Amino acid sequence: MPKPLNTWLADELDAMAGLQPRDQTTDQRHPEPPLTLGHLADEGIALKMFTTNLTEGTPYTLPFSQRKFFFDPQEFRRYFPERIVQHMEDNSADRKHALSTSERQDWDLARTICDRLVPLPDARDMPVVVVTRFSLSFPILLSAVPLWRVFADDAGSRVARKCWFSDGGITSNFPIHFFDSTLPKWPTFGINLGPTGPEGLSSTEADNIKAILSPDQQEPFTRWSDIDAVPKFVAAILDTMQNWMDNAQTKVPGYRDRVVVVTHSKEEGGLNLNMPHDLILRFARRGRCAGRFLVRRFAPITEANPRNEGDLITWETHRWQRFRSVMPLMEGLNAGLIRGWDWKPDEQQRPYSALMESPPVDDWVDLVQKGHVIPLSNDVIELGRKWSGIQPKAAGLYGLADLPLPIIGPVEDKYEPTRPFLAGSPKPRPVIRIVKDF
Repeated sequence: MPKPLNTWLADELDAMAGLQPRDQTTDQRHPEPPLTLGHLADEGIALKMFTTNLTEGTPYTLPFSQRKFFFDPQEFRRYFPERIVQHMEDNSADRKHALSTSERQDWDLARTICDRLVPLPDARDMPVVVVTRFSLSFPILLSAVPLWRVFADDAGSRVARKCWFSDGGITSNFPIHFFDSTLPKWPTFGINLGPTGPEGLSSTEADNIKAILSPDQQEPFTRWSDIDAVPKFVAAILDTMQNWMDNAQTKVPGYRDRVVVVTHSKEEGGLNLNMPHDLILRFARRGRCAGRFLVRRFAPITEANPRNEGDLITWETHRWQRFRSVMPLMEGLNAGLIRGWDWKPDEQQRPYSALMESPPVDDWVDLVQKGHVIPLSNDVIELGRKWSGIQPKAAGLYGLADLPLPIIGPVEDKYEPTRPFLAGSPKPRPVIRIVKDF
């Protein structure tokens, strides 16, 4: 009899990691735990996944960064094998760590709705199969998974609600930003999937992968949606809602040059769950070609690792693109900082320098923090002034004519002393956008 999906997945993950499942070990006094994120972290692997909280209408990164979700072991036994749920109960956050006052208050409130609720384990103790199942809850094909958390309702009261988590691809199908930094220390890359063009697949698998070959090339191919009927119009709306962020990011310098697109036919990938064996093997060979291409691009060029023919991008050119792309963002950040800090407010407002000394809400943790951040903030402001070429006035405050204005409209590649990095920087130029940490 075939195993249920999650049981099979849990057993396969444990087997690949060389772990013996709890219900198969001969020593029941010291059963081995399932494969956890902690096991991977000890080997230098930081696994992250995306899921979508449909109840909140918000994406989340797995593992969760805060202890605000609770699970019902009785519910979870419908989704996961007994050994997985038992491990989660044995390693729940309340058993391994002291919960904060607010965390315990939320837990107590949630248990007034369901007294079986238990805090989720922290990241190290979270089974890999659980975060995987949260991420791959493909709508209709696989059921959503429930968790509980406490919300503030319209009246400001705290209430406990069940949250349903579904596929991470609903909100981000290609989260290449996961393992990133301002300036990279090592290569990170992504292998994406895309439809073939009108010419179809080539018999040579290496020709079925697409990648940009020079720093100036903007994308390996343009993704079009041919709209000639109402159903296609609706499908294009849904596709744009789902993928616009990922599509935009993969066109940005420093991102597009580390993405390889593996093209596929209508009979491959997607919801083709019963692909013939030979088709699966061919798809796998195509993936190996994509991996080999990335190795040749980012690894040192040697006789054993020759450069891809026609590929002008290397690890060094990638690093330079990232530097040239990020520094104009720092310029814009500095200019905005100076505009706000040195702006002359009306008589009813205090400047930011006065707010620093005497904040309207004293949210410093202690006097040590306050004593550190005030001079540090002044240093940052001084750097911003120096960068933008603005000298402080005797009065200390500026009017509109004294400050650099935000960029409006197309940017000409012309050197300006107040924005020295902007001219000639890679295009399309990225922007900094502040969003909630998911």
